[in-house]
Amino acid sequence: MEQTNYNKLPIRSNIQVDKRKTKLCRHFRKGGDQICHYGSKCIFIHPEDGELYQNLIADTEEYHQQKTMINEKIGKLYQKRKVSSNFKKKQEYAKTINETIRQWNEDYPKAPNYYDLHGMTEQGAIDYVLDIVKWMRVKNVKTSRLETGKGNHSVNNIPAIKTALLSGLHIFNGCSFTPLPNNDGILELTVV
Repeated sequence: MEQTNYNKLPIRSNIQVDKRKTKLCRHFRKGGDQICHYGSKCIFIHPEDGELYQNLIADTEEYHQQKTMINEKIGKLYQKRKVSSNFKKKQEYAKTINETIRQWNEDYPKAPNYYDLHGMTEQGAIDYVLDIVKWMRVKNVKTSRLETGKGNHSVNNIPAIKTALLSGLHIFNGCSFTPLPNNDGILELTVV
């Protein structure tokens, strides 16, 4: 008679792991049609799931559509700024560009304490980071991430915003900027 080795049998557990609402619904991912036929019965995350959806916003079709629209808008504003000979008009275009990107970060944050500075003017980025630092000090937030880019869209492929921030360190008292090891287009801002 053969003996059963109970140590090699799979262990069954009565513990249920709820896997509902842990991943983004494929209909709302990048390339999705944004229409889920399961509606509120779907076990995946939808826009109406609030904070769960917001935590995954950068992976959504909505985010990519909005980002494309913002990039087109910013591109048109830069083009108008470039061809304008009126100094005041150039300043107005720069102000609109920077305000648009600030609003983008409020409406579509990639993550908590994460700011995408792509498209800002150098001075606009410096002013924005100064405001971020003030907010961090008030809220006692120690680190934030600043997406500056690697210079792919800058003159001579030199990252203009990153260079402006790093060369202007004296403006940011008690702060440090450290490029992420896996992505030097993102700076970790630390406030002491």
